Amino acid sequence: MLMAYMNRAATILSGGHRNVPVAILYHGEAEWTGESMLSQKPARLLAQAQIEYDTIPADVFAEPDHYGTVIGKTLRINTQEYKVLLIPKAQFVTADFAKAAAKLSAEGMPVYFLDAPPIGIVNGDDTLLKELANCKVLPLDEVVSAMKQLGLPEAEFYPGSRDIRAMYYEGSCSCWLFVNESAEVYSGTVTLPDSGPYYRYDAWNNTIHPVEVCGDKISIRVEPLHSFWLIPDIPDESLITEEIPEGGKALTIAPWHRSICRSADYPNFGDDKEVCLPDCLAEEVPEFSGFVRYESTFHLENCSKVYLVISEAWEGVEVFVNGHSGGIQIAAPYRYDLTPLVKTSENELIIEVATTLERWWFGINKDNPQMRMMGLQEPACGSGITGKVMMFT
Repeated sequence: MLMAYMNRAATILSGGHRNVPVAILYHGEAEWTGESMLSQKPARLLAQAQIEYDTIPADVFAEPDHYGTVIGKTLRINTQEYKVLLIPKAQFVTADFAKAAAKLSAEGMPVYFLDAPPIGIVNGDDTLLKELANCKVLPLDEVVSAMKQLGLPEAEFYPGSRDIRAMYYEGSCSCWLFVNESAEVYSGTVTLPDSGPYYRYDAWNNTIHPVEVCGDKISIRVEPLHSFWLIPDIPDESLITEEIPEGGKALTIAPWHRSICRSADYPNFGDDKEVCLPDCLAEEVPEFSGFVRYESTFHLENCSKVYLVISEAWEGVEVFVNGHSGGIQIAAPYRYDLTPLVKTSENELIIEVATTLERWWFGINKDNPQMRMMGLQEPACGSGITGKVMMFT
């Protein structure tokens, strides 16, 4: 499943390039020559404002032929073209960089020194500093507002969120990728330069869904650690599928039986017992790592739409109905459309949860003083199904 997802994503991201408007000079050389600002500081501010950037080394100016660097009205490095250059505070810069920054500024490209300009050239004549006079000095906390004056970001979210990431990819199929890095569901709208139409593509499940559009605003909902693509065109509208709803008429699920096995012993499960969900496996067997199987049954009077949602588990989940796999999910909530797998009458339901090796590793190293010195900590994550399992039609 993971390889199939990676292949789909790689196919989308082939033959084109990311649209990255901002370049940030890496602080590496500046650290050796005096006071400096970490390049992560402006990078963080840009990321939280959904402004794409690349961190570039000073080498691209020292060896332009090697890196395909072209200085003009924009900064071009290989296939990437940048419209803004940010230089974190550095007391000294290289001569090659100073010449390039001066030329970019003279050509009209915005070049900003953050918090303070350099006071010297590390490997050349300080008279080069005069050529940087046209470059602006910008306080770090004004970076985002300055970028907005330049028309960035291109994707505007309402309400705003520091944890949504947005990337625009230009190619044979130009598209947007959105990722939610927070622990909360993001629900809002996004305004894009092109009004579309757009479709929502879930590369993990290989499904396409319609999106709700109101004027120039596109309604989006992204669950924690989930991502999706907005694609502008599809070859056939019959490919569009319905999204799994938030709820419906609940189905009764019989009591759950749990069994476990180490990864090396799969699928030979043992230690079968009846359990209630959410499960307390982490408390019962705190050092267990491997597979956890939950088995139950449910009855259907007719084969209507059937959905399953697992609110939380640790951490990879695969669902089987009547011996057939419904697929693997790796981020909560785990949503499944089980309609193709169910039958009228009694159905067998199996949920397998794969844990990480964290608990096993802690168990064999907890009494090792060297590992303690290296920061070994007791696992805080759960084990097995630690949330609710809901089935509905």
